[in-house]
Amino acid sequence: MDFYNADETADQEDEDKFAAGFEPFRENLVFLIDAQPAMFEETNLVDCPDFNNVSWFDAALKTTREILKARIISSDNDQLAVVFYGTRESQNNNAFENVYTFQDLDVPDAQRIRGLESLLGGQFEEHIGSKGSADPEQLHYALWTASQLLSGASSKASKRILIFTRDANPAGEAGTFKEQILSRAQELTETNAKLDILPMIPQDQNFDMSFWSAVLLKTDEDQWEYEGSNIPDRLTDLAGIIRHKAYRKRVLSRDVRWSFGAGFEIAVALYAMIQPAVKGTYTYVKAQNNEPLRSETAYICNDTGAVLTKANLTKSLFPNPTQYRTARYPRILLTTEELQEIKSVQPKGLRLLGFKSRSMLKHYHQLRSPTFLYPDERSMSGSTQTFIAFHATMLKKQRMAICSFVRTRAAEPRLVALLPQEEEVDEFGVQVTPPGMNMVYLPYSDDVRQPEADTSFTGLSHPKADAKQVEAAEHLLSKLNLGAFASSDIPNPTLQRHYQVLECYALNEPPPEEINDGTKPDDEGMQKNMEAIIGFRDAVYGDGNDDDYKVKPAASRKRKSAEEEQDVKQQAAAIDFKGLATDGKLGKLTVNDLKKYCEVNQLPKSGKKDDIVRRIAAHLGIH
Repeated sequence: MDFYNADETADQEDEDKFAAGFEPFRENLVFLIDAQPAMFEETNLVDCPDFNNVSWFDAALKTTREILKARIISSDNDQLAVVFYGTRESQNNNAFENVYTFQDLDVPDAQRIRGLESLLGGQFEEHIGSKGSADPEQLHYALWTASQLLSGASSKASKRILIFTRDANPAGEAGTFKEQILSRAQELTETNAKLDILPMIPQDQNFDMSFWSAVLLKTDEDQWEYEGSNIPDRLTDLAGIIRHKAYRKRVLSRDVRWSFGAGFEIAVALYAMIQPAVKGTYTYVKAQNNEPLRSETAYICNDTGAVLTKANLTKSLFPNPTQYRTARYPRILLTTEELQEIKSVQPKGLRLLGFKSRSMLKHYHQLRSPTFLYPDERSMSGSTQTFIAFHATMLKKQRMAICSFVRTRAAEPRLVALLPQEEEVDEFGVQVTPPGMNMVYLPYSDDVRQPEADTSFTGLSHPKADAKQVEAAEHLLSKLNLGAFASSDIPNPTLQRHYQVLECYALNEPPPEEINDGTKPDDEGMQKNMEAIIGFRDAVYGDGNDDDYKVKPAASRKRKSAEEEQDVKQQAAAIDFKGLATDGKLGKLTVNDLKKYCEVNQLPKSGKKDDIVRRIAAHLGIH
């Protein structure tokens, strides 16, 4: 998309595009759950075990519960509310009938999650109940209630309403009620609230979206039938949200001046687009009452025992001769102010040194994760237009800007390369990658290491791969191709386990035994391609290596006699593998016993004990 134009309107659009996506983001979410009788029919979602053989209403509650669990971890500021409509009992600020505000808009916590769980398994009917008949006014009042809940929330947060229902036409045939509902939906949209619907229908049915497309303010072209085959995937996606801390585009610095010389400069802001996720800090508490403790650091004089202030402190810049046998320089003592002056080589900001071809940048030049750069129009007017002009020209010429960068007054200057980044949008026109520049941190000559020039590292000889070895490597690469792999789609298994355990303790639930670890190899897939792996190994190291793993022709293998095979079958039959797998006790068997099951059922026997246990459990259909 070419968004660089000379006219004033286009310039304003450019500035808006650069500013979009970097505003503070919080979400206020209201769940509207239909409580009409159809919602209490059984789901029969055979392809979705977590929601099979429960009521559609319970499926909506479970989905809501999982979203609340995920939001506790992912965001400290999101607020959520739960409203039922079509209920027997009524509870809301406007005294609307058949609308029940179960949870007001607030941050999710363990008590609210347990409150949702208390309604599962038929408990809802006992405490709140369904009205038992359809009423066109119910949805109108429910939207009104959701609007009031969102109106009292922060204006800086996004607003969203998610509706769970099985009713394709809740307004009925009465045109008056339809106009009321559409009017209320229009008012919500004018307050920047987004409406979404999740039809709760079986996999073999479709949901007529004619009415709801009007409520969601879709055009006539967007009226469609929602296919029931999509329901299992969408329920699973909503309920299976990855538990991770949601880091927004974190501002590192604002009003950073980028100087071009001759007094000409613009203001830019720096953002951290990639940042390692951590478990969080621990808080020490007093064992007797769990009150948080405060830690303090003090410097004590060895001679007098007095507490020293910062004004009385100096720092030793070179080693103390009493601790080392020799010292190249005498010990130098500096105050904090003197040390600060030594560090301040340049004033903070970016200074342009010139431009180079992007092809000059090597992969190993990056000392750390890049920082994202975009113009800061609020700090200096005209920065966006200047930035866009450089951005467009650098993209066209395939150039990068080389600059010196000092982040703070106490920081040392770094050489950086500014690489322009084009805007990318998906098939729906939603921005995937914002336009801007990536600031890559370059090494100094002091930072470069060249182990390939050290003969003690590389050796004196440099053998080359022959054609057979290259062919075997190509065959292996084609067999082990990962396809659409992206590391950003794989959650950190350590963090996932950490959050799951915290969640279970908070809800008084037993922690799960296993998590979905995307960093583990696919044992079955690797086993299928073992011939390619061993073929490559033999091409490099020669035949005859590690005979236990070498693929041999079937004729050369020593086959067990009929008596030996029968003996193995009897020994395997004497062990209740299915019962042990059900109780999670397969791991208590010896490796030899486990391999007997694999041999009888023609399963691979390779791998560690845990791999064999998982293989047997999967064969038995127990996960």
